[in-house]
Amino acid sequence: MSSTGYACWRCLFSLVSVVIRKDILQTRYKTPENPYHLALQYGLERVHGFLCQQGQWQLGRPPNPAVHLVVEKRGKNEEDDLELEFRRICDGGNFKRDNFPFEIVFAHKQSNSSGLQLAD
Repeated sequence: MSSTGYACWRCLFSLVSVVIRKDILQTRYKTPENPYHLALQYGLERVHGFLCQQGQWQLGRPPNPAVHLVVEKRGKNEEDDLELEFRRICDGGNFKRDNFPFEIVFAHKQSNSSGLQLAD
């Protein structure tokens, strides 16, 4: 399991990626967590940390600006499950028990979003 963040002063964006080795997760733990939920949590924690590090957010001094996380539509059940986990993480179900003012947005694959294409 690893995650990385990359920021470039010449770039107009920063990239945070999370990789979960499902094979290792399955062999290491008797009852492993859902790898997609785990990746979502790690990613949100790192984006939160990055925004704080860059001075975009301040801990304990809300209101911080909302950040929209765009995810690809998959189906009603999958979207409901993902949104429930997203809200749990943002409501303090994360490593430091912080509240994250993230908003989730579901986009159709046909929206041709650059971010969704990069994620694929």
